[in-house]
Amino acid sequence: MTDSEILSQKEKDALLNDASNQSKNYENTQKQAPEAVASYDFSHPAHRLNLRLPVLEVINEKIARELSRHLVASFYMPIKAAANMPSFEKYQDYVHALPESVNIIQFKLDPLPGSALLIVNGELVSSLVDSFFGGSGISVPNKEPGEFTPTERRIIERLRLALFEVLPGCWSSIIDLKPVFQTEVSSSQVTSPANPTDVVVVCTFEVELVSEKSNFQIVLPFSMLDPCRALLTNDLQQMKEHDAEWLQGFSQGVMESEIELLGVIAESEMKLQQLLDLKEGDFIPLGQSQVAEFSSENIPLFDATVGISNGLVSASVLQWRKVAAVS
Repeated sequence: MTDSEILSQKEKDALLNDASNQSKNYENTQKQAPEAVASYDFSHPAHRLNLRLPVLEVINEKIARELSRHLVASFYMPIKAAANMPSFEKYQDYVHALPESVNIIQFKLDPLPGSALLIVNGELVSSLVDSFFGGSGISVPNKEPGEFTPTERRIIERLRLALFEVLPGCWSSIIDLKPVFQTEVSSSQVTSPANPTDVVVVCTFEVELVSEKSNFQIVLPFSMLDPCRALLTNDLQQMKEHDAEWLQGFSQGVMESEIELLGVIAESEMKLQQLLDLKEGDFIPLGQSQVAEFSSENIPLFDATVGISNGLVSASVLQWRKVAAVS
């Protein structure tokens, strides 16, 4: 079979021209400048923005509950604090989004490294002041930014002290912390960080009064949590299972512990002179009661009748005391 029977000359020329054009296009593509390639730094802190710290969420819920009790006692009115989900943000993005009227306190959480921030919204301060002096907790609108009166500063101090009091207990299952006040900083100071791309963990707490709702925030540098990060990322279900195992072992240990049981069979009163006159062979009247009270560590447990069983003095339980039954 000849070539002419397979392809005509016209078809051969078309194929040769198409191959030549594809070759030129490939060469042109090779000569074009390469597209810009974005570098990807795996060590950059911004990669932490999508993390979760489930144990920190539980800690914040405890803080909200305990703080609610403290605020009710301090301001003599219903106040409820609730914790939002912690968010991870770049430091520079967070501080640029802060409202103008805020009070900013810098503090340490010994022994964790670095410093944290307490950001108190001006509306919350105004609401707390109003409620403290008998109002319904209505904030004053259009407050001048950065201007807090001596009275408002005292209210902020009450909030800070209440928060510092509850923090150690709420964190105790993870680490023993001691909040230490450092200084009060201005907005200009807080917006000029040494490392603006660092990631911070923002813990927002909503505070609800009778007619107002506002918030404050605890801002933790992500690097501050390094010593206990592994504990904060634990799986909550695994923690619950571990706690259940520990509780079962502890309960078993308590049940196997030995206690001293004391039973008072009878009691009698006499004068001091009668006691001094006692001699061998004298009888002490004890009455007709055969019911004895049994106790342990001075805690009444049950009453029992005393008698003889199998040749031994024995006691038969009549009734458990209510205190022992509740325990």
